Amino acid sequence: MNSPDQIQAEELLSVLFHSPNATAIYKDEDVKIVSANKAMLKFWGKDREVIGKDFCSALPELHEQPFLKF
Repeated sequence: MNSPDQIQAEELLSVLFHSPNATAIYKDEDVKIVSANKAMLKFWGKDREVIGKDFCSALPELHEQPFLKF
């Protein structure tokens, strides 16, 4: 049986995944892409192969952008 926290997390992911707005979830200092909805993948011009990769590896064309200087 799923815990209430796990159910809430799954519900949130479902809402974000089905959102018409470009949405992604990242984790860790290397900004690993945990999840991205169809709108975000379309915005990036990528497919689901970016899931699990760090942001700079998944989107090397953005490597020199100032917002990635952390």
